[in-house]
Amino acid sequence: MISLSCSSGNPHPACMKPVKPELPGCSDDDTIITGSGISTTTSVVAARQHYRGVRRRPWGRYAAEIRDPTRKGSRVWLGTYETDVDAARAYDCAAFQMRGTKAILNFPADAGKYAPPVAVAGRKMGSGR
Repeated sequence: MISLSCSSGNPHPACMKPVKPELPGCSDDDTIITGSGISTTTSVVAARQHYRGVRRRPWGRYAAEIRDPTRKGSRVWLGTYETDVDAARAYDCAAFQMRGTKAILNFPADAGKYAPPVAVAGRKMGSGR
């Protein structure tokens, strides 16, 4: 709750100033009290980088794929990788091979410098033996 204080003791609107309530765990530099409530100036949740041609699997691995324009835009599977950066590099290698210098890459400064990373071996689906 926000309380208003006045140096003269009168609740005159011109001298009303918001007083910050004491909240546990809040520092003075990251909390602002406004008329509409309390807001923070720093973001708590950091945004995750998204790479072109990379999807995150529900179990934590990253899948890389690219669309092939010579096959009516069908998907070409590039593999599953432990990190999103490895999957993005695999996409970059495939895109550079398909489209050359016109390719839109995740890491354009590294175009054509590296071999594609090795994909992680997946689990075999079968009888469970």
